[in-house]
Amino acid sequence: MFTILPTISTIVGICCFYYGFYWLTLVASVFCLPVIFYRFVVEINFLFTFSVLPLTILGAFTHESWYGGAALWFLGWTLVSLVHSYMKYSPIEKQQKRENAVYKHSPEFKHAIEKEKTAYNFDLSGLSRKSASLRFKKANTTINEPVTKFGGQPIWIEKPLWPISKSTGKPMKFIGQIAIDERLYGASKARMAYIFYAGDETESWSMDSEDNAVILQPGTPEIITKTLSDGPSLLCANEKQCEYSVQLHAHEDSQFIPEYEQRTSSDKVSNKYHKSNFKTKLGGTPYFIQSDEFPKPGKWQLLLQLKGNDLPFDVDFNLGCAYVFINSEGTSAKFVWQY
Repeated sequence: MFTILPTISTIVGICCFYYGFYWLTLVASVFCLPVIFYRFVVEINFLFTFSVLPLTILGAFTHESWYGGAALWFLGWTLVSLVHSYMKYSPIEKQQKRENAVYKHSPEFKHAIEKEKTAYNFDLSGLSRKSASLRFKKANTTINEPVTKFGGQPIWIEKPLWPISKSTGKPMKFIGQIAIDERLYGASKARMAYIFYAGDETESWSMDSEDNAVILQPGTPEIITKTLSDGPSLLCANEKQCEYSVQLHAHEDSQFIPEYEQRTSSDKVSNKYHKSNFKTKLGGTPYFIQSDEFPKPGKWQLLLQLKGNDLPFDVDFNLGCAYVFINSEGTSAKFVWQY
């Protein structure tokens, strides 16, 4: 942002100013205001601030119209910001890239990668690239069918089994339920997965903390439960419970790349992998924002990936990502989130 945005604003602004379209120069310069704000408020860069002042005087004397002077003034802002950005940020970025490139060819780096590769003991054979992205739609009426949905109350297909948090001793918060489609997940003993977590002041992020749970039906719960039909659920911005149906859009993710291989990938490959896999979806290739964190032992596949800032409801992992895994037999499921 600190180099691309000022560059575009400056080029457009110069062209518009040259042809006398001062209003368009002002518009182009406005797109540079976030960078200027950063200079003034965050960096408290007085040199940058005072270098703009002479441009104000020059603009006032050069053009009879106020907007012509203002255009020159704002154009000066973008020019100074552009020079400052390239002088301060580009060399740092280039130096970091050079250092990373040198390190990737060093014996120390190769030794570290081989060590990680040897220690990597996840079974990836159960992963599938079949995926379906989610589009949320707020429900106007209560959803009473055993379909994929988020919020509201779970629609149990067997006896209600509401999980109890180990830390609080209280019923966990219901996130949503996933209908297990064989076309996406293959043959499975379970037909529905109900996802819960305990929330604030617990270790709900941890896979084995017993502060989160995935209840499979048909199936046997792996955590303490109570026979409750209703319980805590998701809240919207107005602090009221909300419920969302989903629209599914099938696609195929890229092949999973273990963490140690990602570290050796080029920026182009990494960006493509990120774009393909880092989204809210059912199934497909998990994109971990920290280290790889599959359940073990056994073969597992991704049941659900929830990218926090994609969601229309409030969750503790707003700045992170949650992952739900199901084993190949459909008899066990695990929940974890990272940030």
